[in-house]
Amino acid sequence: MKNILIHGGDIIPCTGDGILKNHSVLIEEGRIAAIIPQDTQLDTEEAEIIDAAGKFILPGLINCHEHVLSNPDNLSSAPEVYEHVIMYGTKNLETLLNHGFTTVRSMADFHNLEMVFRDAVEEGIINGPSLVVTGIALSATGGHLSEKLHCCDTVALAEQYTQEQLAKGADFIKVMVTGGVTTAGTADEVKIDEECLRAIVKIAHASGKKVSTHCIGGKGVQMAVRAGVDCIEHGSGLAAESAALMKQNNIFLVPTLMPAYMNAVCPKNKGLPEFIKTKSEEYLAASREAIALAHREGLRIVMGTDGGAVNTPHETGAFELKLLHDAGLTPMECILAATRDAADLLELLEDRGTVEVGKRADLIIVDENPLDNLEVLQHVTHVIQMGMLVR
Repeated sequence: MKNILIHGGDIIPCTGDGILKNHSVLIEEGRIAAIIPQDTQLDTEEAEIIDAAGKFILPGLINCHEHVLSNPDNLSSAPEVYEHVIMYGTKNLETLLNHGFTTVRSMADFHNLEMVFRDAVEEGIINGPSLVVTGIALSATGGHLSEKLHCCDTVALAEQYTQEQLAKGADFIKVMVTGGVTTAGTADEVKIDEECLRAIVKIAHASGKKVSTHCIGGKGVQMAVRAGVDCIEHGSGLAAESAALMKQNNIFLVPTLMPAYMNAVCPKNKGLPEFIKTKSEEYLAASREAIALAHREGLRIVMGTDGGAVNTPHETGAFELKLLHDAGLTPMECILAATRDAADLLELLEDRGTVEVGKRADLIIVDENPLDNLEVLQHVTHVIQMGMLVR
């Protein structure tokens, strides 16, 4: 593996140390070996030089809610052809990596293929971000995508399916607590029994794994928080009581604004069912309120895009940061939500998520200061993953 010297840029290390102006980053054996003023003399004869003068260096972006095997042009209820899923997945992973996402948490497929793709990336068989995966998510009859997932209608089934997913290699467990925006029926109705959810949490935690829950509406959030989950996905309808419990128990929130924005504000798919447009408008308003409350209460907010959901392209993921900023987060809070704090949720902070000596060399370079213009993160000029120059 060839050493790399990123020479003379401004570093946003995401450690709380502000900006390191006119610094260089030396990468050796896939790790950050040194962070030094640009005029420091080094023996770089064997290193590939990347001129970053006038540019900004950041940690690689981390997307904590993606569906890497999904085609956003399909409705979530559409039938899938297994071979097409493999084809889309390979393309989507390359797209995500080229747009600066070096680590991605994938939030459920219908074939348990996520684990295959995770291992293929790690072994260098295909190009893509490092994956943290759940495989087939858990739901309940009538819940979001229940016709394609494992339905935990009894405690015994909840225990069985949780153990099966862990045995297959799931990095975490995802549970659909409520209905969904893109599936027919009431989105905010709680579908799974609380005792079933508690059983899932107990088994996952005993195995050292976290539980994330799809929650649309306040009742679902409230139940999930009571049951001891680790992360709330979406979280529209978040109320003050639930927010207080989330803060007390260090439960993360991963709001996903992009699908609702794409469906309600700028739908390109004119064939969308009317119920999706209506529910997207309702969800978008409720999510903005939830984010504002979470921000006021000091909750851990992490970026997730729901990429691959209906109308939500994988390549536009960094647009979620603009939506979070519009909802009240500062530019630095938005960046941390996609770097340091995201790595913390995934229990990877010791390895990545900040620009520090010893950490994995997952880095991006952009032309402008993203603290002045978050949209520049949609146009990365260089991507380095595990010390390899991707683009």
